[in-house]
Amino acid sequence: MALGELSNATCWFYPTHDGTFLCWERGLRLSLQPGSIADCPEELSSAPYDRSRISVLWSLLGDDASLTCVGLTYGDQRLDWPLRSLNPEPMATWGRFRVDSQADHSLVLGDCLTLFAASSTES
Repeated sequence: MALGELSNATCWFYPTHDGTFLCWERGLRLSLQPGSIADCPEELSSAPYDRSRISVLWSLLGDDASLTCVGLTYGDQRLDWPLRSLNPEPMATWGRFRVDSQADHSLVLGDCLTLFAASSTES
């Protein structure tokens, strides 16, 4: 199914209180096993499958530019996707951001630094 056909849900995946925080991102190539409902409640496991209960879950970080897709849910329950293989990219980007609920702009993005892993062929 196309993800565009699914409904959307949101959550506060990032800090919801004031302060300065670090974040990082890194490219990964993943291969996953089939997903299943984590800690599935009995009433959900005994109900017939209903495609309309699948939602794309988006995290919120104070503005539209910071919406991040964090996964899929079924019946408002988290889906687990067991890892089959993981191949990380040789770089990561670290960032700093500040959340201040009293400020005109509650989210302020700070410094960013991209680091590359040392090649195993370097001497």
